[in-house]
Amino acid sequence: MKQSQIQVITALIFLLHALPCIADDGATVAVGGTIKLLEEHHSVRMVAEHVRIKLEDGEFKVVCVFILQNTGPATTVTIGFPNESGGAGVDSVHPFTTFYSYVDGEPVPIEILPDANNGKASSYRSWYVKRVTFEPRQVRCIWDTYTGTDGGGIGGFLFFNYVLWSGGSWAGPIGTADVVIEWDPREAPLDSVNIRPNGYVVSGNEFSWQLTDIEP
Repeated sequence: MKQSQIQVITALIFLLHALPCIADDGATVAVGGTIKLLEEHHSVRMVAEHVRIKLEDGEFKVVCVFILQNTGPATTVTIGFPNESGGAGVDSVHPFTTFYSYVDGEPVPIEILPDANNGKASSYRSWYVKRVTFEPRQVRCIWDTYTGTDGGGIGGFLFFNYVLWSGGSWAGPIGTADVVIEWDPREAPLDSVNIRPNGYVVSGNEFSWQLTDIEP
């Protein structure tokens, strides 16, 4: 199943114009002090990912768990988590309020670097970057937790995107992905919410997707 973006649009009014674009950890390469996404890493694959997103009071709180497996010899990977802003009047990246990353339960330092293509399109992107070493055949668990504000657009709509395209930089397809969005119906009733893609399940105040063999 190919899916590249999960989008929630509501009729809430916010005075924000940047559209935050939240995504998977991806294998990246340094380009003259900036970062760009690799087409595909040669040996490290994403076995599974589990994402939980809570939208409340105009903010998002996200916890991501990525299971990565090295299928080849020892390697060190530069892993970047993208944050993108776009829309009318946007000339820089709207940063996350907080961002923390852990490898096998241990906190790791993060460096924020600009994208190599900034200024060449209508959006701006930065990467929250860490370096992770893999032994042969090693499986590693990476946690990313972060918070930020939703993006608003013309007409008073509130947007939230979670994209999977950066996960396409790992070897082969993503094995499985579980994405859960916890929604506060007091902020916007269900009939005012537009959710993409289809195939989600509604349970109480949660929307969820279960995806397999994803090729973003």
